[in-house]
Amino acid sequence: MYEVIDTTTPGGRLVLHVLAALAEFIRELIVQGTNEGLAAARACGQRLGRPPAVTDE
Repeated sequence: MYEVIDTTTPGGRLVLHVLAALAEFIRELIVQGTNEGLAAARACGQRLGRPPAVTDE
């Protein structure tokens, strides 16, 4: 199920770096999509965040 990556060899370090770069790229895509969604919601007048716990009443 799990494959061991031998980081003592140049090939193992290359695989590790490629996997880390892909993970970083995917995370940045997620952050970008989230920020675009928040900006679109704000542009439509959507109120974001948790509703206030105490009202004026």
